[in-house]
Amino acid sequence: MEADSPKKPSDYREILTREFLKRNRANPRYSQHAFARLIGLGPSRLSEILSGKDGLSHARARSVAEKLRPGPEEARLFVDLAEARHARSRLAREAARARLAGLGDPATPPADSRAGQR
Repeated sequence: MEADSPKKPSDYREILTREFLKRNRANPRYSQHAFARLIGLGPSRLSEILSGKDGLSHARARSVAEKLRPGPEEARLFVDLAEARHARSRLAREAARARLAGLGDPATPPADSRAGQR
């Protein structure tokens, strides 16, 4: 993941998109299918995640973060952003939002009314 980004992302999907675009700029033939394979998702699942139709569980967010090989702070940010939106319990979502607020994240995700979403 890019550590020198001008602002912290407010959504984990931004991180995924930035990482894909960075790789695609380096190799214009690099596809979303190849990126999905790299991070351990199916191409259609990645498409659904990027379009906002589906989300990532805590375990899957950790797995994706590990495969992107960021630093520990960036990995925690990625997982917390995913948890803040898609954790199954309200307490887990609130805990992730609190961690994000503690990081000084200016755009902490709003409460998500779809509590049961992955």
